[in-house]
Amino acid sequence: MTSAEKTPAPRGIRLHVGRFDYALDLGAEKDSVTLLAEIETAVSSGAFVSVPVLDDHGCRLTLYLNGALIDSYAVDKGLGPRPTEFS
Repeated sequence: MTSAEKTPAPRGIRLHVGRFDYALDLGAEKDSVTLLAEIETAVSSGAFVSVPVLDDHGCRLTLYLNGALIDSYAVDKGLGPRPTEFS
């Protein structure tokens, strides 16, 4: 992986699936509304979806989600401070 492919770990929209935590790669070809709609559709219909994400080091990854195997997920839209942070 080259330094051009690494970006700083973002504080934007985070996706939590099981014990894994990723940031949506908003520099990819899809916007956040489209990505979140695709994830919701995959989980509700049991389909597969590929999601461009960044890991904690800012490395770009493609996360392949099998909606049939996911019983829950969480989306942190980063709209405010965390419980341990001050505004």
